[in-house]
Amino acid sequence: DIGGITFKVKQLQDLKDDMLGDIFVIRDDIGDISQKINQLDEQDNHTSVEIVAVRKVIGGISSQVKNFNEQNNEILEKIVEFEDEILDLRSDVTEHGTTNFGCDPTS
Repeated sequence: DIGGITFKVKQLQDLKDDMLGDIFVIRDDIGDISQKINQLDEQDNHTSVEIVAVRKVIGGISSQVKNFNEQNNEILEKIVEFEDEILDLRSDVTEHGTTNFGCDPTS
């Protein structure tokens, strides 16, 4: 009968409206997921930039450490030279028989 058909049509229209609502929810979800993917891409790019920056800092620190090591080696070489000079002076003192670097303690 017409009443039953009208009721079924109304049910189908409600179902169609529900499906359209679900489709809009799914589209919103897809939009949210796409936005999150874009955010992750941006974070990944940002992280990559930060990693490059950190690597540059590490490279700079490594370079400074290398410079410090070179300076330290130069200082060690000078210390060795000074120690050699001190040994020479001590041997001179021993040869001259005095510890007053040329001054005669008896005078």
